[in-house]
Amino acid sequence: MNNYQARLDSIVEDFGAPESGTAAPDVGSYQDKVPEALIDFWQQNGIGTILDGYFQLCDPARYSGILKLVFAGAPHYPSRADACPGLRRIRKDHRVE
Repeated sequence: MNNYQARLDSIVEDFGAPESGTAAPDVGSYQDKVPEALIDFWQQNGIGTILDGYFQLCDPARYSGILKLVFAGAPHYPSRADACPGLRRIRKDHRVE
């Protein structure tokens, strides 16, 4: 088990499974794009919110449209990055990781 898996497991142990959610997204499209631990989490727990929305576990595809608008023309935003918006971060130098 890697550290990421342990963190995801601890969320459920400490706060419970996602509420108001749905079944896991089509995980096949996220293979090799997101950590395997996240795919396992989705398959075991589905997606939804925890702690009245403090944590939100969602299907990244739901937000692809807004990301295209937000990052349109951004030189450091790779066009393929919109497939997994929840797993990107913007660094202090404004580059997307």
